[in-house]
Amino acid sequence: WFGRLSSEQYPLNLFLILLFVFCLLAWFERKNVLWFSAAAVLFTSSLFVRETAILLPAWVLIGVLIRRFYERKTIDWYYENQWLAGSLFLCAISVLYVMWRVWLFGLSSGEQSFITTIVVSPHLFVRRMVVQWISWLVDSCGLGFLPVGSGVIKLALLGLIAVSVLVLFIRSSQKLLTIWLVLGFLAMSWPSLLFTHFPAYIYEGLGFLIAAVAIMSKELSERRVLLAGL
Repeated sequence: WFGRLSSEQYPLNLFLILLFVFCLLAWFERKNVLWFSAAAVLFTSSLFVRETAILLPAWVLIGVLIRRFYERKTIDWYYENQWLAGSLFLCAISVLYVMWRVWLFGLSSGEQSFITTIVVSPHLFVRRMVVQWISWLVDSCGLGFLPVGSGVIKLALLGLIAVSVLVLFIRSSQKLLTIWLVLGFLAMSWPSLLFTHFPAYIYEGLGFLIAAVAIMSKELSERRVLLAGL
């Protein structure tokens, strides 16, 4: 919470997103619609602080659809239909916000150029964004502290991290949950992936990536304890 006043939007938005996720989890556990109402208010507030969470309802909807497909024999369909309606309602908030923003401010020249490039020349977009994607990957892995010119060290560490994560993922029994959490991180990283990367942009979504790694690491630790006990 300390730093430049212009940077306060990042921790504030992260705080709102964490409260939003907490309210959704509380709604899931206690099945009280008041928790969903609070989640909807927090999500809308987050959009007016920063628009990073605009894709988060789509991520929630994907999770609901995955659960309906893979656990259809054990779920309570009454509350599951409420979850589907709630996620669609959040998606409607995102769509209405985008429509309101375009109506009020229109599309900037940068946004128009982005849309044109994506539609007409996607290869130019990829070529232009490669450096941004590499910077985003380095910062997401916590290697942003390394000085400029240490490209070989960064590449070696990225390879080590990639192998470690791959091993954890292969041994994990929660692969679908892990993939879903990583999708949440990607959904929150769209400013870096589509426009320009800035280290502060990963603050809001880094919790999803940490949760995914924590789930895989916890499973590995539990297996080691079980093997030690045997």
